[in-house]
Amino acid sequence: MSRRCADHRVWLPVIPACLDTELTEFPLRMRDWLKNVLITLYERDEDNNLLTEKQKLKVRGWGGCLGAHPTNGAWHTWGTHPE
Repeated sequence: MSRRCADHRVWLPVIPACLDTELTEFPLRMRDWLKNVLITLYERDEDNNLLTEKQKLKVRGWGGCLGAHPTNGAWHTWGTHPE
């Protein structure tokens, strides 16, 4: 079902309310997403200074996660989060 947005004159979908499980998972998923972004930036950083020295040290501390991304399932499973 859609509703018309008067300000922009476009049809917007009606978004259902979040389930309790989705609200519970959200902070964990955001943490995993941010970690993935930092790892990707670290791997692409060749003297471009994409990350601060503190961020680089944090990524290096994760060690075994380098090169592993949620898209290939190497380290990422909802409910189990490497530290």
